[in-house]
Amino acid sequence: MYLKENIRSETDIASSQPDILDSCSFGIIILDSYSRLVHWNNWVSKHCGLALKDKKGEHLELIFPILAKTRLLNAIDDSLNYRLPSTLSHKLNPHSLPFHDSQGKEIAHNIKIIPLKQSKDTYHCLIEITDISAVVKRENQLREISAQIRREKKWASVTLLSIADAVITTDPEGRIITVNDAAEKLTGLTRSTMQGTMIDSVCPLSQDDKTSATHPALHCLQDRLTLTDSENFQFISAQNTPYAVNLSLAPIIDSDESLLGSVMIFRDITQARNASEQLDWQAKHDHLTGLINRREFERQLKKHLADANKNQNTHCMMYIDLDQFKVINDTCGHDVGDKLLGQISQLLQNQLRQGDILARIGGDEFCALLPTCPIKNAFSIANTLRQSILEHRFVHHNKPYVLGASIGLIAISGQEQNAAEILSAADSACYAAKSAGRNRVHVHNAQGDGSVQPQQLMQWFSRLQLALEKDLFVLYAQKISSIDQEKTPHYEVLVRMLDHDGSIIPPNSFIPAAERFHLMQRIDRWVLNKACSYMSALEKKNKPLPIISINLSGTSIGDPYFLQATLDIFEAYKTPSDHICFEITETAAISNINEALNFMTAMKKLNCKFSLDDFGSGLSSFSYLKNLPVDYLKIDGHFVKNIVSDAVDKAFVDSINKIAQIMDIETIAEFVENDEILDVLKTLGVNYAQGYGISAPQPLDSLEL
Repeated sequence: MYLKENIRSETDIASSQPDILDSCSFGIIILDSYSRLVHWNNWVSKHCGLALKDKKGEHLELIFPILAKTRLLNAIDDSLNYRLPSTLSHKLNPHSLPFHDSQGKEIAHNIKIIPLKQSKDTYHCLIEITDISAVVKRENQLREISAQIRREKKWASVTLLSIADAVITTDPEGRIITVNDAAEKLTGLTRSTMQGTMIDSVCPLSQDDKTSATHPALHCLQDRLTLTDSENFQFISAQNTPYAVNLSLAPIIDSDESLLGSVMIFRDITQARNASEQLDWQAKHDHLTGLINRREFERQLKKHLADANKNQNTHCMMYIDLDQFKVINDTCGHDVGDKLLGQISQLLQNQLRQGDILARIGGDEFCALLPTCPIKNAFSIANTLRQSILEHRFVHHNKPYVLGASIGLIAISGQEQNAAEILSAADSACYAAKSAGRNRVHVHNAQGDGSVQPQQLMQWFSRLQLALEKDLFVLYAQKISSIDQEKTPHYEVLVRMLDHDGSIIPPNSFIPAAERFHLMQRIDRWVLNKACSYMSALEKKNKPLPIISINLSGTSIGDPYFLQATLDIFEAYKTPSDHICFEITETAAISNINEALNFMTAMKKLNCKFSLDDFGSGLSSFSYLKNLPVDYLKIDGHFVKNIVSDAVDKAFVDSINKIAQIMDIETIAEFVENDEILDVLKTLGVNYAQGYGISAPQPLDSLEL
């Protein structure tokens, strides 16, 4: 600030009006023509820490030695000797005078030097000091902000280029501004090619296999809409390569709500989507056959049940259970069984109509849903499937195997409660087909057709549980009579169930339900316990001990816990184990060949005997018979009962008997109903006979030994 116009004589002002100078908000120093201090105001005293009265009349360079290192002395000399004003900027002369604020911090200041005329030849010098600390501070702050902005811009640029996701920004019209490396790689186009181009021309996007009329980025600009992490888009690169992408879009809006453009971020999720689709497929399908699994089939069943209920359409469902598959699976190995299941699933698919739904719901169990199919047509399809399975020849190690199928068929009318009820009814119909002899189709009838209904099965389950808890079983015995010579009496024990009124329930009424609900092992233990108790009682009475044959189910033979339970029962009753004979069916023995051998070997060490029941009705595999420690071979009664009139049955019985005798195995003929049958058996050399022609079953406790 220049004071020349306002101050006539600085000496006069300094002497007569000191308050004017002291009230200034900047520093004023007045020097005489010899650079000696004439006056300075309070501002200078305050910021240099020196009193005017102590320094007045001294040369300025002696008061502030630092001046020797600055341009200020030269500027003062120019003012006094050459009448030249000058300005010293803080930027060029940052430390001209040693001024500090109250905290001791150096004050940034600008200096103006003004020559003041005193007389014709005499000039004094006025020095004006302006505190620009605040300005410098603001400049430094602005400089730092600018540098920070540059760093952030650089960081943003580097981040944009380094980010793994493809990022493209556009202007408000949709022209591409920036493209990062990931976007170049994904689109197959260079950055220079894409910049300035409309985004819809180089970044085609479709959703759900449909191309939208408006590109999502343009739609984002038009309506200022934000799209976050949408995975329903497909992107086609410049090389025509399709990619599944995760897409995010957002408008770029300034603080004044003006639209600056948009940013589009998209990430290649092709592998992730493929993996997700694969997991989804695996969750719905059987890995072995590729058919849908039980859960997905139930979902389809629910959908068609709802359709039947709403639109009165009739659908049908088949429950298919393969007969004898377990034998092949256990004897040939699970790998072979898996191969067979694959063949059967393909065979079933080839026979079904287009639109029919086939599922594998268990080990060897399949279900087929036949939409809009009358029951008559469904029955025909079911029989075609059954016949195809029967005619299928599966060969392993040059040995052919034949399967059958039991099929339960049900019509879906829409009146059913849920999918579980339909499955249960179809399963019951399938079980009825098995009980009727296997390899057949049984149609479920909701009004009752003589088959075991789900409700009835559950009733049997409850009754069997109660019978086991309340000991509501009894043992009967049927004599096995020696044909050629007298031997130790031999009886087969037969289990019967007591009804609530004490009447006898035959085994064919409750055994199927016991097998279905896996209760046969508990019943087998009950029978074994009672038989051993009976033998123990005979020993205590010193009565002769017969040979007692006890039937065992396949589940008992295959369970190592049952073996231990048998040993425990023998130990508890001190059972004469050489008088115990276990009867197992041919199918159960071969189906559980390893387990059967383990059980038989352990029991043979205790001198127990074994009888192979129903021989001839199953696989009739003499090769397995050679490896089983069997004492008796029971010839299936279906061949025995017609032996008098049927030459084929007679020859069959004869061949079984001869092979058994060669193997040192005694034979027992079942269903011996009269003397004529007994006479033929004598001529064939069969060892034992059993049937109503010999003796009817009677309570075990009533036997006369």
